[in-house]
Amino acid sequence: MSGLSSALILACAVCFGDPNDPMTKGAEAAVAVLGAFIVVLLGGVAFFIGFWARRARQLREDRAAQALSDLSAAPKAVAE
Repeated sequence: MSGLSSALILACAVCFGDPNDPMTKGAEAAVAVLGAFIVVLLGGVAFFIGFWARRARQLREDRAAQALSDLSAAPKAVAE
C-alpha cells in the first residue's frame, strides 16, 4: 500500500461544524427558506380546504332555505 497517503481527511465546514463559516450560514439560510416555504404551502392548503368547507356548508343552508321557502309558498290543497 505504498500508493495510499496517510493524510488526514477533514470534512467540509458544514459537516465539521464551524458556525462562522459562510458555507454553514448558507446551509442554515437554505433550511430556513425551505421551512418557510413548507409552512406557507401547508397554510395555503389548509385555507383552501377551509374555504371549500365553508362554501359547501353555505350552499347546503341556502338549498335548505330555498326548499323551505318553496314548501311555504306552494298552494295548499283544500280538502273536500
